[in-house]
Amino acid sequence: MAISVIIPVYNAAAFVEKAVQSALAIEEVKEIILIEDRSPDDALAICKKLVERYPERIQLYIHPNHENRGAGASRNLGIEKASQPFISFLDADDYYLPERFIEPLKVLKNDPEVDFVVSPSKVEGSNEYKYVDASINQSNHDLFPGVLTGKYGYFDTNSIIIRKDALKSLESYFNPDLRLHQDSEFWLRVCYHLKGFAEQKTWPGSIVRRHPLNRIIHKNAESIYLYWSTVESYFQQQDLPKHLMQFIKSRSKYYKALKQESIRAKWALLKIKINDPKILKKIP
Repeated sequence: MAISVIIPVYNAAAFVEKAVQSALAIEEVKEIILIEDRSPDDALAICKKLVERYPERIQLYIHPNHENRGAGASRNLGIEKASQPFISFLDADDYYLPERFIEPLKVLKNDPEVDFVVSPSKVEGSNEYKYVDASINQSNHDLFPGVLTGKYGYFDTNSIIIRKDALKSLESYFNPDLRLHQDSEFWLRVCYHLKGFAEQKTWPGSIVRRHPLNRIIHKNAESIYLYWSTVESYFQQQDLPKHLMQFIKSRSKYYKALKQESIRAKWALLKIKINDPKILKKIP
């Protein structure tokens, strides 16, 4: 069961070698795809040296004209280049643990109906875990309602492994117009269209680093509103249950008011607090 690991690289000269080495240490990882996104540091030079050392397992790509296109476009390029039957992702400043794929590959081998598996991750130097509670698996592989609302928790991009054929059945991948939260938006679409499974919280499969160079720490009301408005636009075109569409719209309205510094933000937040318990009760 061979895996392609896609690593977008931006401003990660201090971290990317450890990320790559953590993937190389896992036998099932047959291909590591680095997409260097015009970093301002020495990341490209480090990536080239890694390819020289491990030419049989590492590929390096850049965007046309060596443009900076963001993490979403970089992951999309990696998907197009991936050759193995399973695809996983790793941020260049994070790293896998040796146990990363043990349980997910068992699930994918034993249940051909499962398209993807999500696993726990842990923040470096803390006891903070990010995971989807395995009780979500009672939903017949439909992870979407529980992940959308956070009823069972959340997963990050390092934590998913997906069948390449299932991934390529989707109309589109990561939204390149979203510089932040493009992964969260894409995983909602994955959870909606494909069948998933959440690994039990036993041990983490990956470690997440938090540091000043993280793109995600720059999130604000504007970027979160753009995320929720994009989610709303997409799922308005789908046959979504009314209560789930209400959940999405309430977030979109709240962050729109918040970014405008409108007094309506307080009213929108109050409605969320009132309606969310009712919505969560409807999710098995």
